[in-house]
Amino acid sequence: MPELYFVAGQIGDWRSMSELINKVMEQIPDRISNASYVVSDGLTPLFGDNSDPHFDSRSQQVLGKRYAQEVLRKVYD
Repeated sequence: MPELYFVAGQIGDWRSMSELINKVMEQIPDRISNASYVVSDGLTPLFGDNSDPHFDSRSQQVLGKRYAQEVLRKVYD
């Protein structure tokens, strides 16, 4: 559905594979029409270390707001 807007989210940058994956995420708007991504800058891991790819609750809320802002920006711009 080309009219459906797609927003991807970067993964936490504390994992060794994150840098490569996040670089691919940055290319999404160039490769997929009607798409964007949100960054994971400043977010923290669930357990406060590098053992888990998930975000803590505060970071989940921040990331959710970033998604919402990106969708609103696209819909209302």
